[in-house]
Amino acid sequence: MTIPRRVQLAILLAFLCHGLFILSARYRLSYDAYTHMLFAEHYADNWFSLWETRWYAGFEVVSYPPLTHQLIALFTPLVGFDRAFALILWLVTSLYPLGIYAFSRIFTGKSAASYAAMASAVLLPIYVAAYSFGQLPFLTATLLALFGAAALARYLRAGGLPLFLLAVVSTASTVAAHHATLLVLPFLILASFVHGLEGLTWKKTALRIGLFLPFAAVAGLLVIWPFWEWGIRQSMQVPIDHLSRHNFFTDPSAFAIFFLPFYFPIGVVIPFIFRGWPRKYLGVQFAFIVLFILGLGGTTPLPSMIFGKSWEWLTYDRFAFWASLLLTPFFGMLLIRFRRKLRPHFTLGPLPLHTGRSYILALTFFVFACAALGSWFTPILLPIQPGPIDMEPIVSFLNKNDRWAQWRYLTFGFGDQYVRLNLLTRSTTIDGSYHTARSLPELRESGIGQIDTALWTSAGVSAIDPILKKSAARGVRWGFVNRREYVPELKKNGWVLIEFLSNGIQVWEDPRAVLPEPFQPPKDTNASLFAAFSWGVFPLLSLAITLALGALSLWPRRAERVIRGVYAFILGLLPLSLGFWYFRRAAAFDHPQVYTTYDDALFFLCDGFALLAVVLWCCAQVQPGAFSVRRYSPTIFAISGLCILITASTMWSSDWRTSAYLSIHFWLVFLLILSMHDWPECWGTVILGLCGLLSIEAVTG
Repeated sequence: MTIPRRVQLAILLAFLCHGLFILSARYRLSYDAYTHMLFAEHYADNWFSLWETRWYAGFEVVSYPPLTHQLIALFTPLVGFDRAFALILWLVTSLYPLGIYAFSRIFTGKSAASYAAMASAVLLPIYVAAYSFGQLPFLTATLLALFGAAALARYLRAGGLPLFLLAVVSTASTVAAHHATLLVLPFLILASFVHGLEGLTWKKTALRIGLFLPFAAVAGLLVIWPFWEWGIRQSMQVPIDHLSRHNFFTDPSAFAIFFLPFYFPIGVVIPFIFRGWPRKYLGVQFAFIVLFILGLGGTTPLPSMIFGKSWEWLTYDRFAFWASLLLTPFFGMLLIRFRRKLRPHFTLGPLPLHTGRSYILALTFFVFACAALGSWFTPILLPIQPGPIDMEPIVSFLNKNDRWAQWRYLTFGFGDQYVRLNLLTRSTTIDGSYHTARSLPELRESGIGQIDTALWTSAGVSAIDPILKKSAARGVRWGFVNRREYVPELKKNGWVLIEFLSNGIQVWEDPRAVLPEPFQPPKDTNASLFAAFSWGVFPLLSLAITLALGALSLWPRRAERVIRGVYAFILGLLPLSLGFWYFRRAAAFDHPQVYTTYDDALFFLCDGFALLAVVLWCCAQVQPGAFSVRRYSPTIFAISGLCILITASTMWSSDWRTSAYLSIHFWLVFLLILSMHDWPECWGTVILGLCGLLSIEAVTG
């Protein structure tokens, strides 16, 4: 497949426009950017740890799907958490035109879809989500959902194992990036299904969608199963007020923040999407209607009717975002219709027809660009955060005499940049910026999101009083005050002012504070060990499979050459990894030991390289005509029979778990041998890796 020139220009335009925002660090002024940096920094520090101590006196990171944070964490050791976040944000936002093009192609031709891609390069909702709300995981998941919908539509039209697997694993990757995207996936699937009925029989389409749905559901459950297991244990907190739930007719601020940015100027398309379109567009029209109404939050009763009591915990800007994206295919088609309706004798002043049309198109996209640029000035004209705070004096205060290791702290009036302080120190706090994960009763019952930002909520500063009454027992001794409105509450609860820092921040102390118990990580169990292993491996593995299958479906020859090169590089690292006995416990099996029998399932670094190599090879083998049994010798079949026998031994083994673990390793080695048999050119890099290992051992030995 060749990407149309107009789409390439759209990607370049998005790269440049978003680059303007990113290079000027506009994302730092958003609500959630530092929150996602903290999650990413957690994985960079300890990839397989499921417990983060800096917030809420400790919380489980499985409360948030990890894929986007893990992508940031891969680059954090190289460039730091801030630049790593910016890098992934730049990549995701620059690819939105390609995602919109792929999604729009389900419903329309190349020309109209390319115009939709051009619009997405300067589409205001994407800029608002990125630089006002800081919702990078949400943007990543939605982008993957767009590609996944395109893959599903292709599978419904053409069938075949490669497209089926691509559609399924794309769903898994989408869920691994952000769980809320599950709310829009049914609408995208419905739109693809209804459009897929065009030219196909009901029976064939229903059979394919019926095959896809259960496999996609299972994949979405497995890839982040610890998240679902954690969610089952949760109970509803006291709802936190959010403007997106307000009635837009009675609250102008809610209308201005959660309606206008999502539908200006793309909203001009809305009156036209129900006029004169064939029935194959009914799915996407229905999806838009429902998402649009849900995006109005508390303006209509629909959210409470669909979600019940849970509606008070959801935020509804995401529905408006998805609805605005569904308008882009119609925008492209309307633009094509508009161009066709220009009569041959039409001129724009002295300009000929084609020049007049070019000016009209330029004017249209200029309006879009101006709207997107307006989000640049929003933090200046309508400040939503306090001014930048120099954190170094606070960090120095906490580091003095190891205060960070002994006591917890709170901030008051820092805004969302207080999370940056969490990133700069290992000191802990009972506050935090991911409300869903908190477990302290006084926080869950407070009705406010953060202690720090209570001043800007409808509840006001007085809402922190019940929390401050219990904070001393939680080990909170230090308070850093940026806004003086918090002082009366501190005095009321016995806090005393001890000094002013050089940055103007007041330092308060609670003399009642009780030294908290030393942190004890949760005890490892079989469930927690396997949860940590799967949490650290499955999401990135699903993304790797998605990228490999997607590339092979679009550019088969070039993609296979690249995959073979990556495969050879990985195999070159395999001998090196064998020299470093780095491993992770995946499970513990308690049973009577015989001499040196292991009672743990260990996942070595070399296992990771072997698994990734096998996965890449398997992705290439599912392509049409790639796999043939005839090319394998009897020896290969004999080894496969041995692996089957070893697997069957789990039924009579004295400890089936150990036998199952060993059989998995045998299958991994067998598939690795099979892949090296098919791609013999990799042996050169294997020899180089082995020479590198011998050189290291010679020098260090």
